Amino acid sequence: MKQFKLKQRVKYLGEENGVIYTGDVGTIVNNDNNYPELIGVAWDKAINGHDCEKKCKFGRGFFVQRKEVKILNTTMRELLE
Repeated sequence: MKQFKLKQRVKYLGEENGVIYTGDVGTIVNNDNNYPELIGVAWDKAINGHDCEKKCKFGRGFFVQRKEVKILNTTMRELLE
């Protein structure tokens, strides 16, 4: 299993759900063990989400399954892939 850490940058690769879309990029803000299959991400753009349990600006947060995101090295090449 991937080791996710707070403040890591991630890219969404999961199925589009009307809130987040394939290719959206954000930062992990909630890696709470109460939800082992989920991580809270503060997305770079407002998505009409929530605040990931007060961990980010309201409207940018959303929990996703760990398998739906890819950890980025934050190089420009990976952002554009």
